[in-house]
Amino acid sequence: MAQGAFSGDSTTWLADFVWKWAPNGNSAHQNLKFQSEYFVREEKGGLVCSGAGACAVPVDSSYKSKQSGWYAQGVYQFTPQWRAGLRYEQLDSGARDFGANAANLVVDSYRPKKASAMVDYSWSEFSRLRLQIAQDKSMTGITDNQLTLQYVMSLGAHGAHKF
Repeated sequence: MAQGAFSGDSTTWLADFVWKWAPNGNSAHQNLKFQSEYFVREEKGGLVCSGAGACAVPVDSSYKSKQSGWYAQGVYQFTPQWRAGLRYEQLDSGARDFGANAANLVVDSYRPKKASAMVDYSWSEFSRLRLQIAQDKSMTGITDNQLTLQYVMSLGAHGAHKF
C-alpha cells in the first residue's frame, strides 16, 4: 500500500458565530441558542510517496490541498427543565494537487455528513438525561443510524460551593 509523507506548511482558518435569544429577557425559563462554525485548512509543501505497489521507489514532488467543513446547530429550552435541538455537520475533502505523485496516491473525494436531533431533561443543574438520534454518513456508501441515551451527573466542588 502506497503512503504519503507531507512536509511543509499547514494553515487553518476558523470563523464561528453564536446567537442567543430569550423571550421576555429570562434565559432561565426559555431560550434559543444558535451556533455555527466554518473552517478551511490549506497545505502547501512536499509529498513523498513510499511503500509497496505503485511507488516502491520513493517519489518526491510538490503538494497543495484545501479542505473545509462546517456545522450549524440550534438548541431551544422551552421550559426550565426541557431542551430540544438539531445539528448538521459536513466536511469537504476539497481540492488536492499531488504533483508527480498524482498517479501513485488515490484519495476519494467525499463529503462526510451527520444530522442529529436531541431532547434532554434536567432535574437540577447537576443532572441531565439526554436522548439523541443521529444519521451518520462518515463513510462512503454506509449510513449509520444511532440512538444514544445518556445520563450526565456532576459531583464535587464548583463555582457556587467550594467544599
